[in-house]
Amino acid sequence: MPTMFAEIEICIVHLDESRPILLSDVERAQAQEIPDAMRRVRFERTRSALREALASRLGIAAEALEFRRDPAGKPFIINESGCEFSISHSGEWLVIAMSAVPVGIDIETRTPNVEVTKLAARFFSPADAALLNGYPSHERNTHFARQWVAKEAALKAAGVGIAQHLHKAECVLATGGICEVRWVADRMNHFAIRNFTLIDGTPGAVACAEISEIRWRDPVFLSAC
Repeated sequence: MPTMFAEIEICIVHLDESRPILLSDVERAQAQEIPDAMRRVRFERTRSALREALASRLGIAAEALEFRRDPAGKPFIINESGCEFSISHSGEWLVIAMSAVPVGIDIETRTPNVEVTKLAARFFSPADAALLNGYPSHERNTHFARQWVAKEAALKAAGVGIAQHLHKAECVLATGGICEVRWVADRMNHFAIRNFTLIDGTPGAVACAEISEIRWRDPVFLSAC
């Protein structure tokens, strides 16, 4: 059976930049229910940026997009089965991944304020917890973040919840970092991982089952492609 090939298009948005507000009536009502002004603005800019990115890819009006969630909670666009997408926002950043096949993306600007080896022992597979413990203590926060974003991106691509499946996700290493997330004692698909770093050092990961090429819309925000 021939190997599938997928292109992933990724947008990087700095949420402190002013953007046109492109929302549905439902989203406008949701925004008005957010009491904190900063959180409300972030919500409006996040949803608007997502609509703008998807509309550009699909060649339709941003306001015409209609979203629903599947039984697992994964969002999708009504009547647009050929466009899969995933988003992640953390701190001042929003990233949006789009592809014709299932895709997941995650970034993490925050550093845990507790010992990461304790978090790994609780939430990671035994092999990944042991892997983290093998690094020098001053490197563990960095490697924990890389494991976390890779696992979360893979779980998003699979369309399953973090709480039920995080401990089943196990990282596979290669030269240059994590190259794959596989499932321990499970028949879920394995996902290839592409790592990236934003210009302020924020780690991120993209997950896709097929061999993929990434097309960055905003490479200026990357420290390296």
